[in-house]
Amino acid sequence: MRGSQRQNGILKPPNLPRIQYSVGNLKSLRDETGLPLSTSPTAQSDVLTYIDPNRKLEKLTRSVLNGNPSQTISSTPQEGHSRPNVSEEQFLVWRRMVPRKDAAAYRPLLRQLGLFVQKALAFARSDHNLMQEVITLLSQEGGLRRVNEVTSTFDEVSAASWTQAFSEQILPFLQLISHDQILASAFLEAPLVKIYQFVYGPNGSRGIPFFANIFALLKDPLCLDLGDSSVAETYERVAIVLSKTVKWNENALVNESLHQLMESVCEVVDNDDGDTAFLTTRKYLQRIRRRFSQTIPSARDKIYREKAQVFAPEFQFFADLPGKLAEQGPRHDNDSEDICGIKIMPTSQEIQSEREEYLPSRDPSTWHLRGLPGLLDWHFRLLREDTVGQLRDEVSAEFKRMQNPDAIHSRAVPRRLRTLTYNNINFKHIRCDTHGGLKFVVQFDQPPAVRLLPSINKRREWWQMAKRLDLNSLVCLIDSNGSAIFCSVCGSINIEPAKGSNLHAKAMEENLKLLARDQNSAFVTLEPVQREMASLREILGRFRGSPLFKRESLVEFPGVLLPSFQATLLALQDMAKSLDLPFSDTLAPESSEVCGHHKIAPPSYAMQKDFNFSLSSVVDDKDLVLSAKSPNFDFQRLKDRSTLDDTQAKALVEALTHSLALIQGPPGTGKSYTGVSIIRVLLDNRQAANLGPIICVCCTNHALDQLLEELVTSGIQDIVRIGGFSKSSMMDEFNLRNIAEAMSSTRTESRRSWETKKILMHDIDELNQCLDALSQTDNWEAVKRFLEDRYPQHHDELFSGYTENIHGNLELVISAWLNGEVRRGVDVFVNSMPRSLEDLHSTSLHQMARSERYSLKDAWMSEIRNDAEARIQDAYVTYLENKREYEKIRMDLGVTTTGLAKYLDLLRRLSSKVVICEEAGEVLEAHSLTTLLPSVEHAIFVGDHKQLRPKVQNWDLNSQNPRGEQYSLDVSLFERLVEPQIGSVQLPFSTLETQRRMDPSISRLIKETLYPNLKDSLAVQDYPMVQGMRKRLFWFHHQQPETTQDPTRLISASYSNEFEVEFVAALVSHLVKQNVYGEGDIAVLTPYLGQLMRLRKRLRSSYEIVLGERDVEELGQAGLDELDDQDMQPETFIEKTTLLKALRVSTVDNFQGEEAKVVVISLVRSNKEQQCGFLRTSNRINVLLSRAKHGMYIIGNANTSYKVDMWARVIKMLDQDDNFGERLELQCPRHPESRIYVAKPEDFHLVAPEGGCGQPCGKDLRCGHACKQICHSDLLHSAVYCLERCPRSRTKCDHPCPKPCGDPCPKNCEVIVQDIELACGHTQNVSCWLSQKKGDIKCQAKVDKIVPGCGHTIKVPCYTDVTTKSFKCRGECGVMRSCGHTCKKACYKCRECSEESVSREEHGACEQICGQEYSTCSHRCAMKCHKGSLCPSCTAPCENACSHSKCGKLCGEPCPPCMEPRCSSACPHKGHCTMPCAAPCDWLPCEKRCEKTLSCGHRCPTVCGEPCPDKSYCQICAPQKVKGQVVDFIDKSAYKDCGHVQTIESMDDGRITRLKSSSQPFSCGELKACPVCRSSLRGVARYGRIKLLIWANKTYYPLSQQMIAKEEQLLSSRESFVAAPTPPHLRVQLLRIEGSRATYLDVVRSFPSYQSRYASVLGLRSSINLFAHRICSDEEPFTRLFRAVIQRDHQVDMANANSTSTGIMQTQGHVLAISLLIRCDLAIFTDFLALRLREVPQPRLRMDLSAARKDCQDLIDNAGARGQPLQAIEGHTFWARCAALEIACTGNSQSTKRLLEGADYHLRYAVATAEVYEDQTKGMLKEIHQARRLLDDGRKLEYEICAEERLTTTANIASGSSPLGKWFTCAIGHPFTIEGYGLDVAGMTCPQCGDAVIVL
Repeated sequence: MRGSQRQNGILKPPNLPRIQYSVGNLKSLRDETGLPLSTSPTAQSDVLTYIDPNRKLEKLTRSVLNGNPSQTISSTPQEGHSRPNVSEEQFLVWRRMVPRKDAAAYRPLLRQLGLFVQKALAFARSDHNLMQEVITLLSQEGGLRRVNEVTSTFDEVSAASWTQAFSEQILPFLQLISHDQILASAFLEAPLVKIYQFVYGPNGSRGIPFFANIFALLKDPLCLDLGDSSVAETYERVAIVLSKTVKWNENALVNESLHQLMESVCEVVDNDDGDTAFLTTRKYLQRIRRRFSQTIPSARDKIYREKAQVFAPEFQFFADLPGKLAEQGPRHDNDSEDICGIKIMPTSQEIQSEREEYLPSRDPSTWHLRGLPGLLDWHFRLLREDTVGQLRDEVSAEFKRMQNPDAIHSRAVPRRLRTLTYNNINFKHIRCDTHGGLKFVVQFDQPPAVRLLPSINKRREWWQMAKRLDLNSLVCLIDSNGSAIFCSVCGSINIEPAKGSNLHAKAMEENLKLLARDQNSAFVTLEPVQREMASLREILGRFRGSPLFKRESLVEFPGVLLPSFQATLLALQDMAKSLDLPFSDTLAPESSEVCGHHKIAPPSYAMQKDFNFSLSSVVDDKDLVLSAKSPNFDFQRLKDRSTLDDTQAKALVEALTHSLALIQGPPGTGKSYTGVSIIRVLLDNRQAANLGPIICVCCTNHALDQLLEELVTSGIQDIVRIGGFSKSSMMDEFNLRNIAEAMSSTRTESRRSWETKKILMHDIDELNQCLDALSQTDNWEAVKRFLEDRYPQHHDELFSGYTENIHGNLELVISAWLNGEVRRGVDVFVNSMPRSLEDLHSTSLHQMARSERYSLKDAWMSEIRNDAEARIQDAYVTYLENKREYEKIRMDLGVTTTGLAKYLDLLRRLSSKVVICEEAGEVLEAHSLTTLLPSVEHAIFVGDHKQLRPKVQNWDLNSQNPRGEQYSLDVSLFERLVEPQIGSVQLPFSTLETQRRMDPSISRLIKETLYPNLKDSLAVQDYPMVQGMRKRLFWFHHQQPETTQDPTRLISASYSNEFEVEFVAALVSHLVKQNVYGEGDIAVLTPYLGQLMRLRKRLRSSYEIVLGERDVEELGQAGLDELDDQDMQPETFIEKTTLLKALRVSTVDNFQGEEAKVVVISLVRSNKEQQCGFLRTSNRINVLLSRAKHGMYIIGNANTSYKVDMWARVIKMLDQDDNFGERLELQCPRHPESRIYVAKPEDFHLVAPEGGCGQPCGKDLRCGHACKQICHSDLLHSAVYCLERCPRSRTKCDHPCPKPCGDPCPKNCEVIVQDIELACGHTQNVSCWLSQKKGDIKCQAKVDKIVPGCGHTIKVPCYTDVTTKSFKCRGECGVMRSCGHTCKKACYKCRECSEESVSREEHGACEQICGQEYSTCSHRCAMKCHKGSLCPSCTAPCENACSHSKCGKLCGEPCPPCMEPRCSSACPHKGHCTMPCAAPCDWLPCEKRCEKTLSCGHRCPTVCGEPCPDKSYCQICAPQKVKGQVVDFIDKSAYKDCGHVQTIESMDDGRITRLKSSSQPFSCGELKACPVCRSSLRGVARYGRIKLLIWANKTYYPLSQQMIAKEEQLLSSRESFVAAPTPPHLRVQLLRIEGSRATYLDVVRSFPSYQSRYASVLGLRSSINLFAHRICSDEEPFTRLFRAVIQRDHQVDMANANSTSTGIMQTQGHVLAISLLIRCDLAIFTDFLALRLREVPQPRLRMDLSAARKDCQDLIDNAGARGQPLQAIEGHTFWARCAALEIACTGNSQSTKRLLEGADYHLRYAVATAEVYEDQTKGMLKEIHQARRLLDDGRKLEYEICAEERLTTTANIASGSSPLGKWFTCAIGHPFTIEGYGLDVAGMTCPQCGDAVIVL
């Protein structure tokens, strides 16, 4: 199923001298009837090659593309006329004779009509541009009027003038419209069809009388003046015109009158059967007759009626017939008795059908059609089952899994096709694309492996390596209902490549981006493979979103390419319509009487008078000729004068003298050489025989390249090769691509191309507009337009009068109607029985029940969508018609030179008479049939039916399968004609009998089994023995088992044998080590892809592996390339040997036609069941045994193969010659007497590790030492490394060379010489060579030197001169920076010195670590120096800990308090603390020494109540390091984890007498730290505290600053802001704003014109809201702690318990955040309402801000409880502003009065608070005044922002949170810091409440 995807489009005229063409490109190669040829699934070549002896490539290409008659070679006089010189003026005169469309008066030409037609013919013959102009003009309205004059000639003139009118008008007209170049031009096809359709007329009203009168005149041709044309040539022109008329007029085939006319003409022509001049005419008439016989109803019905009678006497089982002929009727909607009515791709019904498909057997007597129709029917159905059938079966299986996903589905047989399934399909977008047509994007779940890849690049790489969903991959979209749409992967919609880039490469890149862009979902662009309305309707149905399509899957068929079989099947359908196959009587006899041996006549062209084949091109004799008419020929003379052997000479003569020739070529007999000789003869005679292009069909690119290389080598240089897949460098210069791209277009071509493209682009735009409209069908605007157009009474009733009441919103209008809301005074009629839609359409909308309203609404929506889909379908039909026309024009202009499979119908216009098919035995008959163009008169098939047969995918259709024998699809046309077959003729064939490839011992294996007449050439008798091996031929027998079959993989990829992989690798390595075999000399063959993959993996680490193109494709199709990419990377890099550049590894099937000197074969199969597998057929065994030239080694289990007859005979022969055994004998070329045997892979390394034997080498090395290695090849011997001591002496010293002999001696002696005295006085040890040059020694002794300029004293080597300009002082700079740090840079980086001074000094920015100590912890700032800015919060891990837990946050983040109810602080002297862990202790710490003992037995040295230290701190047995610490006194010491010891006096400043009254549950003062190392003492019970404030205040300050800036921005830009017009659905008469503050914001967001204005401030609000939530969650634990303390107080009833302030417990951060959040919301509301109220007319607004006012009251209460007067004043002003907004929007005087009173109260209270706390609330009086202004100004809503005062206030709050300052607290308990130490705090007040400061 490969090959056809690689074609390049090109047109070829029928007069080209020669064509070479591959099977892949011949799929659609048909002549005038449009019947495309095809290619086999095995065909890889898509190459078309022309051979032009005149080397006029530019002229040739123009002829190919445009039908240029300059290359025409015709036997007819009219085609052979010399072309007159026609001036432009003459053509313009003729053009004026064509009436214009808008001509006022039309006048017939009368007597000038003959001149008009003759001039048109002359113009067409003279120039291809004028030819195009003439036909285009005649196809237009004015031109058709002139054509009508011609066809009406017999009606307009008298019978006496008929002969003259025929000669002057009719005959030139027939010659014009049947001109070979005009018929060959695809560009002119459309206008030419118009002319032919006009000639025929409605139901043949013009054509039948016209042709009848012509044939009446031709009955007596002697009375006609035919000019230079003969009677036969005239008949030929008429027959061509009649044939085209039947082809291009569909109803012509059912016209009985035309049928009778044709039969009468046939009688006249058939009566002259002996005249060879009428051969072409008879061919056309027979073609028409055959089509009539299959199309006329009476004839077709007769065939079907006779079917039941022909074989009635004989009992035989018949399969149920197809279509309507089946006993139970058609199986599904794609089952037809006529293959022309069968769609290529399976339909949904076909996929779900449970009945077996009709498959005709190979016996023609069982067919429902006889002859050629039956043959084409047989091939179409079996080929479709082999290709499309596997797709149908896999989709059907997936469909069943989707229907019942929980069921366990098992396969009775292994899968024939690999599939990949993607789930959760979602249709996203549909569009018509400029390049590809209708495309749509689907979304699906990423494969599990891709979901684990977070990087888009990794995902892209995965998709690329997996080779999934590549461009052109075939996929199928299926749903749980059985609906299926076959699609192919295409490029993204409307991608345009960059200038100079490739569109295909761009499409591949865009496809990978779509697949990889999302981690969870992948996207892919698809296009339907069938451009038809059914596919469009299916796709639109998916976009409808119907619940019917809930479960959908995408099934991919890797390796399946649609062009590989679609073009072939379409070709067979076209052939079934035209029935114009050459040699049809031979290939498909109508009855069994003609079966059996059959004689073949010579080619028609060879029977022409005076024609003989000249053989001068192959013999050294110019006079030797061959006549097809004479049986006498001097064979001896041919053999003596040529290089052909006897059988090759005979084959050449028989091939030239038989119209259908067969040549069998056993392996190595020179089939290609014989084919080249035949081609050379045909080329020599092409002009005399008017052969036209010669078509050569090859299976692969490689085979075609070999053929062309031989032609080039033989002297044929003028070749044009079409296609870019040649691997031969010799073919590069013959590629047509560059020639085609350099061509220019004619005026007519350019004009028509531009016009067609313009129309096509208009169609695309219209179709896309329809698709856009389809996506808007759910829009209520669409409903309104629909009602206005279709149901105006409902429109007026629904939308009139509702605008005012329901705000003009269409959705609200329809919703109100649906839910029964009606206008006053209208009674709703509720009917008990639902009425029909027809009744509802004429019923008032308000007189419907609710269910009826919904039904009517659904009906409207359905009609809207149906109308949209109908418009899409109409636009799509128009688009498809113009798309086809445009593609033809582009192709004809040579725009596309690739992808011939898509445009092969253009090649049908070739008038080729000769076709040569190589390797015909390997080509499916269906593909061979499609190579036979209707114009072919001579077909030569070269092949060997005893080698490989054609490949079929379905084992049930294979002749080797007992079930498939009745079909035998794998039997080629070559084999069917050579071997006797049921209902088939048997043709004579030639056999080549001298092989020139194999050694006689190897050729014997096939001579004695398959080819008894095969002879060995003398050239193979003296082949050398295989180097390194005792025998050239051997079967190594083993019994190591194969791997088990994997039923989930394809059969061909399921078997492997690891033992054989290792043995083959060892044997290949042994052969390579002989240094004899070069690139391509060794080949490894195996029958299975699984083994091929493992061999490739094993060998690729050592050799460059070459795989054939078909092997690569089959590995990909089987899914083994993915495994190979993942698993085949060698673990360690091994350098690839240069002894063998390339090692060929291949499957047996893909090595046919190849050869190698040594072939190693891995048979793989080894099992107890003795199943041989693939190699059970003699064809495959034949290929396997015939590839080797010098030697062949078979590795396999003979017991498994012995049951096969041919293998048994081969094994017997090998055993007789002692070439069979369980040990393989090697041979050492240097010690041939040694006996070396291997039986396992590892034996090679043991007995022949270097490719020789185990004996010592014994030869001298080049140095003279004896080689001590074991035996090896000469190449390895020259590379041996000598390990002996180097004997070479030195010239300047006596020291010996220290290196081995194999290394070159070092240039300098490196032996160290001790104590060399230098000039400076120092001594130094140096190398010997340096001691010989004391002046070059640099003293390395370190000395102090002063650097001039900077004055630094540095240590440098003695030889260093610090006074030079180049010297750079690397001492530390040491300058003190302004930030307090010293510069640590090297001196030279900061200074430039000149002699004794510094010329420039620049230190740059300080890059040292800040290092400033934090006051709240023992850490230092780790940021780079940041002079001028505060240190950020500490980022070290928090050290806060208690006996219960440790804080897990960063040091600068707030710590949650420990909520354990019992403090761990206790001692036996003073009891224990009764407070919770995080609260202040209610007992005085004990000062006595701990009475516990350490583990050493001595008394604990620390204070009572603290944890005991480790014994290493014991006062008695502690190490001296601990005892030596400086302390006030040893006993009563406090220990810390840092390991330092301090006394209580040094830490507590004396004895503790009472608890400090300001002590809080977290110490806001400076934490105790170790005086030695500054480590925190939080782990010591007497000093541990927790703190929260820093983080909250540092976050609040920047947010507050941003809020001030945003509020100023809104106010300053209000006047200049112009809102966009409000959308209709938002133009409501009454706007209500109520609910929470979040609801107000939703109202603002609903106006699109305001979204950009508030985008940034809404983003700031999100940050403030996040801060509020964060600080609330952080403070909440302190609230819980406070409650725990209160509960404890109540429990112990402590009247004078330690008072803990609620304000401190909960802190003030949350109050700050809420205040800022309310301020932000009010700024947005105020600005929005101010803008809305200035609109004209003003909208009606209703506001209820009671929820917002409640938030303000909560803020006032919380701030008052915490002693935060600033936030309390803000709460009062916010309340007043909310009241002002409500007052501005309400007209209710009572509510206004109430709001004014409340606002006045809050503002007066705010003023009173501000006066009390004047210092802490600076600027708030101005803000209170602005709130008062808002109340007084009504709807203006204007105010000023007190930015400066607010910035000062917030800065004061933030200043109380420095991490570096000293901590203080006020009497109320507000904590804050002041930067710096030693400040006088007397008179300081709290920045929040103004109370006196208490130092902590």
